[in-house]
Amino acid sequence: DHSVDDTTLPVQQTLKFPPCVRRLAGTTWALLADDGHALLIDPCSPEAVTAAAAAVAAGEVVAYDAIWLTHYHNDHLEGAELARGHFGIPVMTDRIMAEVVAFPERFYLTCLSPLACPVDCPTEDGQTWRWRNLRLTATHFPGQTYYHSGLFVVPDDGPSLFFAGDAV
Repeated sequence: DHSVDDTTLPVQQTLKFPPCVRRLAGTTWALLADDGHALLIDPCSPEAVTAAAAAVAAGEVVAYDAIWLTHYHNDHLEGAELARGHFGIPVMTDRIMAEVVAFPERFYLTCLSPLACPVDCPTEDGQTWRWRNLRLTATHFPGQTYYHSGLFVVPDDGPSLFFAGDAV
């Protein structure tokens, strides 16, 4: 039902995701390189990790190379440590957010998950690197929370993308 009343906005037209982006479950995404390797974005739950593993088993993903976390909210990272162990891959996010993810007991923040996860590769704002056929740039991206990171993705061909969690 797409009816509109005084409390709702009309459904907005959206663009189709490019082939390099797959939604796995909930707030969890896979960013696919041309060779089938992927970055796991925001593993939100054990069910999302199961969905990520199923994508590998089905041949949709060759392997996951790393995890990228956009922010610390429980609905974006409660499967991070499980995914880190299951796939044997590093966790990456903005340096400013890394302590919140690794030591949540040190913070009093809304929607904070108590499930700690080490951040193996903290990034600096503006740090750019090449991963497979993509150029990635990490950003400190305060939006929904100060502890928030963004990942700008520029493929060799195709549209540029920005993973911003819930900040936009």
